[in-house]
Amino acid sequence: MPLITVTYSSSRHLPSLKADIAAGVTELTAKILRKDPKVTAIIVKSVDAADWFAGGKSLVEQRLASFWLDIHVTEGTNTKGRKGGLYRGHVQAHGRTAWTPPP
Repeated sequence: MPLITVTYSSSRHLPSLKADIAAGVTELTAKILRKDPKVTAIIVKSVDAADWFAGGKSLVEQRLASFWLDIHVTEGTNTKGRKGGLYRGHVQAHGRTAWTPPP
């Protein structure tokens, strides 16, 4: 059973954002890693942009958004390339919505 944790920080606060992220990651996990969605566990955590630092400055100061994927699958069942594909797929799926700060 894969366990994927998505930690994100975004100034966009859509009511369905966590559910949308979980659904998207579950779909990508089935497509890219070939895992059964029925046994795929997704944890979605929101972190305040004032509490997320990059280069010594908070995301608020930099007017940025970010996310982190932590992917755990049974050893030897997926290549690093496939795991990287999951990351790239997530960026493509959500890159223009959740992670882009508003003007």
